[in-house]
Formats: sequence, C-alpha cells, structure tokens
Amino acid sequence: MVIESFLGWMGSAPAAKRVQAASALARAYLTVALSEREKADAEAAMTLLLDDPCTQVREALAVALASHPAAPANVIRGLAADTHEIAVLILANSPVFTDSELVDLAAGGTAEQQIAIACRARVSVAVCAAIGEVGIEDACLGLLANPGARPTSSTLTRIAERFGHDAEIRSALFACPQLPADVRMMLVERLGAALDNLVTSRNWITPQRSASAVREACERTAVALVASAEEDQVDRLIRSLIEQGRMTTAFLLRAICMGNITLFARSLSALSDLPVARVEAVISRDHHTALKAIYRRSGMPEAAFDVFAGALAAWRRVLRDGGQPDRSRLPYLVTREVSARYASAGGNALVDELLVLLAKLSADAAREDARLHVSQVMAKRQNPVLEEPADDPIEIDEFERELEQSMAELFAEGVIDIDPASMRGPVQPVANTPIARDEAETAEILSEEAVYSNAA
Repeated sequence: MVIESFLGWMGSAPAAKRVQAASALARAYLTVALSEREKADAEAAMTLLLDDPCTQVREALAVALASHPAAPANVIRGLAADTHEIAVLILANSPVFTDSELVDLAAGGTAEQQIAIACRARVSVAVCAAIGEVGIEDACLGLLANPGARPTSSTLTRIAERFGHDAEIRSALFACPQLPADVRMMLVERLGAALDNLVTSRNWITPQRSASAVREACERTAVALVASAEEDQVDRLIRSLIEQGRMTTAFLLRAICMGNITLFARSLSALSDLPVARVEAVISRDHHTALKAIYRRSGMPEAAFDVFAGALAAWRRVLRDGGQPDRSRLPYLVTREVSARYASAGGNALVDELLVLLAKLSADAAREDARLHVSQVMAKRQNPVLEEPADDPIEIDEFERELEQSMAELFAEGVIDIDPASMRGPVQPVANTPIARDEAETAEILSEEAVYSNAA
C-alpha cells in the first residue's frame, strides 16, 4: 500500500523528493478518508520525519499541518520544539494546543516563541496572564495589539507595572478601554516623568518649571479620569492617590473648580472613613456645620476650609442662577467668582498657595472661554445660515470683525497655545452635573433615611 511504500522509500530518497513527499503525506492524512490502520501508518511516518536531517522536510510538514485542528498532536508538539522558524509557525497557528500547554510554552519558551503565542488568532485569559507575567516586552506589545487577545484588567496592570516606561507599551495600554483608571493614571505619571527628563536634560526649561507643569498635567488628567470612570474605578483611583500622597488640598480644589464634585465627595469619604452617601448628602444639602466636621475628620487643613466651602457655594449659585449657560463656561464662571471673592484673604501660607492656584485656574479658564467664543463666532461667519437674526440691523464695526478674524487664525495656527482640554469640565449636560445629580440622589436618600440624615 502507499504508506508502506513511503516508509520503505524515504530512507534513500533525495531531500527534494522527501520535501514533496512530506507535504503530500500530511495533506493526505488531513483530507483523504483513510482506514484506522492507514491513519496510524501515516502518523508514524510523519513522526519519523521529525528526525529528518533536512530542515526543508520538517518545514514542509509544518506548513501542511500548522492550521488544521485534526493534525496529530504528537507531531505538532514535536514541530513546536524544532528550529525557531518552524516552532514559531506552529505556535502561532496550531489549534491543537491546550491553554495549559501554551502557558507552559510561554513560560519556558524563547523570545520568538513568546511573540508567536501572543499573536495567535485567539489568546485566552490564562495565556494572556502568562504573557503579561513573564513575557518579554515585544511579546506584551504583540498581545496588546492583537484583537484576538483577551487580557483582563489585572493582566494590563501587570504589563503596565513591568513595561510602563516604554512609549509603545504606554500607547497601546492607553488604547485599552478596560485599563483601570488608577493604572491609566500611573502611566500618565510615567509619561510625565519621561517628558520631565527630556526637557530638563536639554535645558529647554528649568527643572522647577518642568516639575510644576508635569504635576499640573497629572492633576488635570486625574480629574478627567474620574469624570469618565465607573464607580469602582473612581474608588480605586482615589485610594491610589491617597496611598501615593497625591491627594493634596490643591488637587481637590482643582477638582471642584473643574466641576468634579463627585471626586471631592468621594475623596472626603475615603479620608474621613464615612459613607459616601452621607458625605454627598451633606455637600448637596449645604449643611455647612456638618461639612466642616467631615472636613476636619478627613485631616484636611482647617485654614483652607473657607476656600473649599466658597468654591462649592459658587457652583450652587452658578447652576441655580445662571439659567442654562454653555457647559464649557461653567469652570470659568466658578473660578472667576471664587478667585475674586478670596483675592484678599491671604495671610496663611497654605491659603496663599491655594489663591495662586485659583488665579491660575481662573486665567486658564478665561483663555479657554475666549478660545471657544472666538471659535463659535468664526463658525457663524463661515455658516451664516446658522447665525441667529440680530435685533439690531447695524453691522459689526470693521475693526472688531478684523480682530476676531485675526484671533481665530492665531488659535487655529497654534500661535496662541491653549490646551482645549486643560480646563474643560466633565462632559455632561447642565442638568446632569455632579451637584444636580447628587442633590436628586440625596433627596431620595433623605426621604428614605430621614432619621439618619437628621443625625448627620
């Protein structure tokens, strides 16, 4: 029969013939209806081919068997231990391997084998975890770029801890929607450290100014992350900031001025070890005495309490009395009011520091408000059909028109450098701002737990 003839012939056949025969044998095993005896003979022949001294023979066998689920497991495992070209072909494609085998191969394999496993069409949670724990940098990068991989948040965290210093890894991790907020914050800080080292090593700016810019960027990012994170992610990020000593008075004041009252409330809850619902109820209902007691219990400096209370009160007034202002203007309106109110309230070093921060936040918000205003004006210029009819038919002064045009061009060309996201509040309609939401939730809580609320 054919298989018996092949076994007797292959010992003396030239290499080129053996390459053709190996490919034909593997295809026949996978596609031809063979008897059990013939199938066993074919598998035995392919097993012998694993020891063929010609690499091309073994490679032909691997090409034919690599992607087929019916390939003989013992032959596949033998090819996976062959030269790295053959092993990579098998590891990257064969569906024969179990997850346990792939985990072992990733742990003890070469760099090329790890990369091949990370780039398989489907990479299970367990295999992703193994790559994240022991895989080389390129294997982890391949895993993050693989749409067929299923890394968990813990695997992403481990990769970030091991390789967060690498720009490509950071970029790939930032693109993962399931990346935990505290890990995303950690990567932002590593990016900031890298930028800090770059600009200071080249003497572009002073180390003090660079460190300040990095710190402010990290704080803005943390506030923005909380605004878009799930509830459990918010708590994780807050715990991380507290553990790292980054939960400062300046950070919390920035959070309030940017409109993230939720971050302030949950931070006070974590610092004071009080239920979140109780803290949010006190803030939403404007219980000044209770808020001060919680503030003291959290360990926050008492000298800064009035500034925080004033900022919260400013948000209430803006939301209550401002009608339906453009959401993008809210941080500007709040910071302007708080900055003006406490402009002459210095005398304490901490308060002075917060007033400097308020002045900067107010200036940044004003610049952002001006940029948005000019953008809206230019949008109406370019789309006159969208412009509302004016009550006064008198045309705008030509000088004003030219000034607006020049300003818009400067913004568009980047001559006036403003980060559009630097002071932008959470992307929420006015009716769903943190205070409005908390007040609605608090009203419900108080109606159900009147005794507890009155005690608070």
